[in-house]
Formats: sequence, C-alpha cells, structure tokens
Amino acid sequence: MTERMRGAVLTALGEPPVVGALPRPVPGPGEALVRVRRVGLCATDLKISSGVFRPALGLPLVLGHEIAGEVVESRAPSVGKGARVACHPYLTCGRCPPCGGGRSNTCRELRLLGLDRQGGLAEYLAVPAGNLIPLAAATTYEAAAVTMDAVATTWHALRVRGRLGPGDRVVVVGAGGLGLNAVQVAAGLGARIAVVEPDTARRRAALEHGADHAVAPQDVGVLRGWAPDGAELVLEVSGTRAGFEAGARLLGTGGRVVCCGYCPGAEFGLESMDLVGRELTIAGSRGNTREDAVAALAAVERGDIRPRIDSVHELDQVGDAFARLMSGEARGRVVVSL
Repeated sequence: MTERMRGAVLTALGEPPVVGALPRPVPGPGEALVRVRRVGLCATDLKISSGVFRPALGLPLVLGHEIAGEVVESRAPSVGKGARVACHPYLTCGRCPPCGGGRSNTCRELRLLGLDRQGGLAEYLAVPAGNLIPLAAATTYEAAAVTMDAVATTWHALRVRGRLGPGDRVVVVGAGGLGLNAVQVAAGLGARIAVVEPDTARRRAALEHGADHAVAPQDVGVLRGWAPDGAELVLEVSGTRAGFEAGARLLGTGGRVVCCGYCPGAEFGLESMDLVGRELTIAGSRGNTREDAVAALAAVERGDIRPRIDSVHELDQVGDAFARLMSGEARGRVVVSL
C-alpha cells in the first residue's frame, strides 16, 4: 500500500495551493528522501501559479523551490540518514557545454524543483543526492531554505555576472527578497551601495543591511552626488522597465547592468549611441549554480549574510502565505513550515 503524506497542491492556475493527502515519494537510485522542514516562497512561485511563467503548466503540481529539511532515507553513498540539508533547486544534465563550462544554471536540460518536478510544499521530497548541501548545526532551516535562491541568486548576479569588487559603486534597484540579500552580498565584497526602492520600510531595511543610500525612484538624481562619475554596476531585481531605466541613468562609462528580475513581456534596452559610445554592458543573470549556493550558504553560516524572513506560516495556512506574498507588503521572504 502506498504511504501518504500531506502537501499543498496547485490544482488550478490563478488559485492558491490546496492542502491534502498525496502519495509519499520513493527515492530512486542516487536519490535521497528528505523530510521537508521549511520552504521559502518568492515571486517565481506567483508567476508559476498564475500561469504567467508557463501557460501550459502540467497540473496538479507541488510548488516550492527554496527547501531545507532532514534526510530520512538515502540511496546514495554521499549523504546519510539524519543529515540536515538544503536542496539546491536546479537539476542539470552535467553533460552539455554550459554544464562543462561551469554555467550549469543555463544547462540545456535545466529543470527546477516546483516547476518541472514536484517541489517542497509537501512533507517529503525525493531529490538527487548531488543537489543536497549539508548544514552546520547552528544553521536554521529558514535561513538555509531561503539561501538556495534569494541569497545564492544575488551572489551569482553580483560576483559572477557583475564582477563586483571592493570599492565599486553598485546601485540595487528593488529591495524585496532578492534586493535586501544583494545589499548584504555587496557589503561583504566591500562595495559602496545605493538602493532605489519606492517603499519606505524597504528603504529603511536596506540601510539597516548595509546600504549607504536608499532613495525613492523619483529621487535618483540625488545619487549623482554619491557617484559623480556614475556607478560601476547596476543590479536590477525589480523586473520592471521603469526600474531598469532608473538604474541605467546612474551608470558610469564602462558600467554594467545585470538583470536578475524579470517580467514576461517586459523589454529592457539602452539608447544605441549611449550603449556603444560609453561601452556599457547589459547582462542577464539566471538563478545560480550549486557552487554559488555552497559559497552563499557558507557566508550565511559565518554570519556575513542574514537572510531576511518576513513571516513563517504552517502548512495549513499556505493560502495566507501566498496572500502575504501577493500583497507586496512582505519585508523579506515568506516561509512555510512543515
């Protein structure tokens, strides 16, 4: 008889997940079964559940890609029963040119937990053992789960794609779950940081996390005094054209814009003469690699980065968790406890 578990299942686009009984997964060769403890929610979950990300989404689906928990069964020698782990959410082939070139986040067969395969909003998850990252004893499940995306994605964007270094001036556009972690990553690199964000409370949080300045979009002109020659890097995480344009106005000659926020249908660009004449660069940044996640988690465990948690909801309140996320009022990650 198939064992059962409780989970939150997306059964219709545009509706919140529904809690119910599901078959408990059985790990295959090279996989481990994780008792999920915490799952972080983000805007990607909203894009998936609304159908914006993939209109022909296969349902029913268990969402959730920021996952941490405990191994209860293993069919791989690399991880044992009882290990506390975070789950890197990207499944890759390991064979294609991007994987071989250290860019597994752009794998030609890339799959995401909670989109292409059942995710973490259920009591148990079967996952390849290679996706599991061990946790230090003092690391909370909340911090570990959120690090897998909200921290590791900005780590990749700033350090790998943006090549941010000590003394560089960086403008972070958007101070939600990604942006506030980006401020901490940039601070750890010794960069000088300004934030552009319309919400007063989020601007205050950005200053608390290490930003030198935090201004509303209509006030970006005041940052000219902070960076009279322009910023070396702009990190765009709002996913809006207005956000991109606000940040791009602050670029110095030779500057770079890295975009890791997105909205399907939105187009970003620069005036061609300015782009060429000042040798500006526009780069996309997609998710993160396992190596990024390991490094980001190590920074969290050292205390260099403190993932910002807005609220923690029990599984039975998953509808409230999604409502909080959709409200736009969350001041950090919304987390579900299982």
